[in-house]
Amino acid sequence: MVYMGSKRKYIKDICPIIQKYINKNNIKDFYDVFCGGANLIDNIYCENLYASDLSPSLIALHQQAQDDFSKIPKDGSREYWDNAYTDWKKLRDTNFKDFSVISMPLYEIGAIEWYASFSNGGFPRGYAKNSDTRNYYQEAYRNHKKQSENENYQKINFNCINYLDIIIPENALIYCDSPYKSTKPYAINPKFNHEEYYNWLREKSKTNPIFISEQVMPDDFKSIWFKEAKRTAGKDNNFKACENLYFIDNRSQD
Repeated sequence: MVYMGSKRKYIKDICPIIQKYINKNNIKDFYDVFCGGANLIDNIYCENLYASDLSPSLIALHQQAQDDFSKIPKDGSREYWDNAYTDWKKLRDTNFKDFSVISMPLYEIGAIEWYASFSNGGFPRGYAKNSDTRNYYQEAYRNHKKQSENENYQKINFNCINYLDIIIPENALIYCDSPYKSTKPYAINPKFNHEEYYNWLREKSKTNPIFISEQVMPDDFKSIWFKEAKRTAGKDNNFKACENLYFIDNRSQD
């Protein structure tokens, strides 16, 4: 699934590292706690796969894709996008808690939000206007449909929950691809607290091994892989950054 911040371009580099750790340590449970488009977890092979995200429309879209993809709208016009955005704003005004305020199914809002928005980045990024040669909604639709047919994708347990509230058993492997500190925040959580996140990682690492994708982390997090990446910050404003995979494990060795 095409998704802002996706790790699709790094799958061939990152997944073998994580998979090798799973196989070597006989890991049974894998948790992707900022799953986004689920482009990494559907390439991980583990007995139990758990994916979570804070966006209820995104998780509803994933769940519908697993259950019956044919019900997901095949096209997304500007009018359809406007109506879905209106529903999304009503839901946002309830802090994404009261689903009685929306008029269309939550998964439909998710489809319009993530397939038809600029750079697949959600409603606040604006509508992705089609060109003579490209229909962005249909491209994203086909991409997600193909992903939904993956047997491994069908195994994933999707859940809409804040990473702070997830109950994760000891020794389960955790993967985190949180909003990057140096980038524009996501609309679902515009005030993401990175210091709180770092402290959660440190505490969780006492019971669980953790892989983390980020550009820069505090010194106590060890980078085990990196790759130079090109980033875009608006039209004609490209810059270089370094994509890192970090690892932390502070479990007792007794």
